[in-house]
Amino acid sequence: MSSTGSLPTLKFADEHVDAILAGEKTATIRLDLVGDALPEGEPFQLADESGDPFARAVVENRSWTTVAMAAKIEFDGHRRYEDSDELIEELEEYYPDHDIDWSTTVELVYWDADSLAESEAVV
Repeated sequence: MSSTGSLPTLKFADEHVDAILAGEKTATIRLDLVGDALPEGEPFQLADESGDPFARAVVENRSWTTVAMAAKIEFDGHRRYEDSDELIEELEEYYPDHDIDWSTTVELVYWDADSLAESEAVV
């Protein structure tokens, strides 16, 4: 996570940008968030892989769980996983310097699709 201007910023792989803008992806699983950097009810920016903001949204909810549980959760706005191994493989792509197993704690961040605004006006 980084900060662009005054809003906290979450980066996303370019492959997720269209789904986010379409309101299909409204959640993310993260290992790298710190403390209260993304308070519930507060806005944040969404940036592409290069760090260029493409939208802003409001944090609807944050929760923590293990990789094993996250792989089992069926929640709107995020893809489903067949098992923990599939989620671990995906997380290892994004976090190559982390040791990840079924007991690793992950954070789930949900944003309100209705609050999503494309980022042309956000600097």
